[in-house]
Amino acid sequence: GVFANTDGFKNIKRLKGTFSGDLDNLYLYYGNQALPYQNNIKIESTMDISLDDYSFFVISYRGEETAQINSLEIIYDCGIVEKNKLPSVFIETDLNSKGNHLAINSHTTYTPSTVWIADENNPENSLVQNTAGVRIRGNSTAGQQKKPYRIKFDKKLSLFGLTKAKNWVLLADYMDGSGMHNWLAEDIASYTIGMKYVPSLHHVNLYINGDYNGLYCLCENPDEKEGRLDIDNESLSTNTNVEDISFYLEHSSSIKSWEKEGRDWFTLVDIEVSKTRMYKLKYPEIEDFEDYNVESDSSEAFSVYFDYLKELTSNIWTGISKKDYSYISSVFDKNSLFAYAIVDCITRENDHGWKSFKFIRDTDGLIHFGPCWDYDSCSFGHPYIGVFDKDPFSHYTSVNGSVYVSNGWLQASYTIPEYRTEFYPLLKHFLEDNYDAIMNNYHNELRNISDALVDNCNKWQNENISVVFENIRYVAAYMEKRCELLLKTLKNY
Repeated sequence: GVFANTDGFKNIKRLKGTFSGDLDNLYLYYGNQALPYQNNIKIESTMDISLDDYSFFVISYRGEETAQINSLEIIYDCGIVEKNKLPSVFIETDLNSKGNHLAINSHTTYTPSTVWIADENNPENSLVQNTAGVRIRGNSTAGQQKKPYRIKFDKKLSLFGLTKAKNWVLLADYMDGSGMHNWLAEDIASYTIGMKYVPSLHHVNLYINGDYNGLYCLCENPDEKEGRLDIDNESLSTNTNVEDISFYLEHSSSIKSWEKEGRDWFTLVDIEVSKTRMYKLKYPEIEDFEDYNVESDSSEAFSVYFDYLKELTSNIWTGISKKDYSYISSVFDKNSLFAYAIVDCITRENDHGWKSFKFIRDTDGLIHFGPCWDYDSCSFGHPYIGVFDKDPFSHYTSVNGSVYVSNGWLQASYTIPEYRTEFYPLLKHFLEDNYDAIMNNYHNELRNISDALVDNCNKWQNENISVVFENIRYVAAYMEKRCELLLKTLKNY
């Protein structure tokens, strides 16, 4: 269990207390953010210490038995600790005929809304009121209490200095007790070389119709548009050969009820392992053929192209299953293949074995992997449990140094000796060159959002601050142990 004063004290002078029980596993954490997880000391039966004007503390018990706080005295200066002010996103839905706000309750229909952003620390990031549609997005996360959302503005807008676009995403991260999985994974991806596009994530507080809705990550919708994947859609009107048309696919078995086989997705059967693999077509859709294709019958042209994509994907999978590295080098952009594998190997992402694994083919004719996406639940050693992990350190014994990836395309490549000969040194040097910077970014971002994590916990995690505290500690401990063990595995490369 964890005891925490989540309101904070201004300039704590001394802490005095007496404790009993299993003291070997009782620790005091202190610092100047609401969830001080870095500075810590072990607590004895009697404590009387100076905290050098720190503002927050947490007493954490890590054992299997019990520890008791018998008394606790706090000597501090009077005053209020000012919270870190994250940007706030405001959504106000239109009113119905009775004067009530419309609900955002559909996965397919956008609710008419007004959206604006307030950023006191960086006013240049603030956004005046703009009309937009808002709907629920996501797969398993869409069924949680805290919903993820997609915003579609009526016109292209730049948020946080990013390329203007209509479509943006609010990730709820409900199943991530730390609120940092997606943010950290994309930060790792930003250090790789070869990824065509890495989404930019910004932590924000979200308010819907005046009510606080929690801590979210605002980011670009990872689509084919300019400033994101930049897929050349002019290929639809300038090329009559299907082999020259760009595409964007996602390996995903998470199919929505309204998505139609033969139009939105197709299935391939891997006879060798008796496994069915499903692929969603993200771009081009049949509407894109209607917009760009010079053919008089765009539906027929789309059908021909769809069949071509299915055959092409099947041929590529057959090719990599034969463990022919020269073939892989001829159809894959290897830099993006290695970059994706680096991110998934470090995070031990498990969802990509069956969903959210994205790749494109653009004008160079090669398959480019990415963008990396969907790291909220099955990553950093966490299994899927359908909710935030109340005891993340129970999985800590499974952290190891295996060069592991869950996706079949990456696994098949990994079985080829020539691939490992190239990939292992890249992974080793990536960790040696970037680990410290990545973890420094992690610590800095947590300082920025620690107050918001407490507010989000009070809203969505039953005010159980130990859930958040143990998860942010766990991610830091996981990264340290995982990267240390990987470097031991790769020491001869």
